[in-house]
Amino acid sequence: MTALDAFKRVQAGKAILYDTRGAEYFAAGHAQGAISLPVADIERDPTDARRRMVSGKLAVFYCT
Repeated sequence: MTALDAFKRVQAGKAILYDTRGAEYFAAGHAQGAISLPVADIERDPTDARRRMVSGKLAVFYCT
């Protein structure tokens, strides 16, 4: 999926952006509408991370 494809899906309400950077980086700036889900949290407790995700939508993960 290209960045443009992801953008279009998010704009259409078909996908959710997840920012996998640490909280301090997310706080400094992130893509509009993104949800913070640091990769460290995913690795530490994948089940909890999955619970925090929006169901029924395509998950698009990014880091910069």
